[in-house]
Amino acid sequence: MMPEEYTSPETTKSKELKEEDTDETILGAKPTIVMYPNPTSGEVNFRFSNMEGPVSITVFSSTGTRIYEVKEVRESTEILNLSHLRKGICFVTVEGRDFRKTSKLVIR
Repeated sequence: MMPEEYTSPETTKSKELKEEDTDETILGAKPTIVMYPNPTSGEVNFRFSNMEGPVSITVFSSTGTRIYEVKEVRESTEILNLSHLRKGICFVTVEGRDFRKTSKLVIR
């Protein structure tokens, strides 16, 4: 049985590679947006990484009408309460300086 503080050589090497690669990965990385849960019955969480500057989040109905908007999101996470919206399908657009991503969201 190994002691708890033991670290295998493979694990140490992997950690070192990750730390060395961090700066290069971030500099050339594309923005990442994670939206969950989907479907939702109220709150929707957003997680952003590799963003330059603030983003805006806009929710559109299935007919294209803007029904909710948050501008100037500067944090790496944001929670929207969409419990006031009718059940159905809507579209969420997250837009930043150099990107735009639209995703379908189901509201229960």
